[in-house]
Amino acid sequence: AMAAPAIVIIVVRGIRAARHSGVEDERASAAGAVVESASDTPDTLEEIRAEQAVYVPMWEAYHRAKAGQGGEVVSGLLLEPDEVALLVVNGEFIDPSKGLDSSISGTVIVTNTRLIFDSIERNHEWKLAKLKKLTITGPGQRIFTINGRTRNYGLLFAERVNYFDNALGLALSLTNPRFTPEPPELLFEEYLQKLD
Repeated sequence: AMAAPAIVIIVVRGIRAARHSGVEDERASAAGAVVESASDTPDTLEEIRAEQAVYVPMWEAYHRAKAGQGGEVVSGLLLEPDEVALLVVNGEFIDPSKGLDSSISGTVIVTNTRLIFDSIERNHEWKLAKLKKLTITGPGQRIFTINGRTRNYGLLFAERVNYFDNALGLALSLTNPRFTPEPPELLFEEYLQKLD
């Protein structure tokens, strides 16, 4: 039996795309992309359908954001008139100076203009237009450096961080394009073609 080609997940400044290993890996490494193993790549039909249930609405929200159609209520929060939620997911707020033991569980909302963390204990937002740096500090850990802020905070995801990375990549392509070297449409269309 012939072995299936290895698949890696390439994180290109916030956008993830599954690609076959080989030449793309070398190009991605040369471009400064982070290459992670594809442990969360869907293998079964049920997993593929679960991914479609997340990515298809995310893609539709992306197009609503491009058209300026926003102002919805998401998880009890009224978004701005030009703001659209791309993803709502469970996550944890982390303060790198205090370590992971002090993380706070809550809801993470990725919109076309900001990241929102909402919980009973703490609320926080990051304006994407002011995002200066995104640091991957460990599995599922994302730390954000914002212009004008002296302290950096981040988010931690127990699983399926690729949903967050893709939503963030789409949002940054709308708000802070210097983080997305290629149009997100190309990566997303590649993903949809693989599902067919």
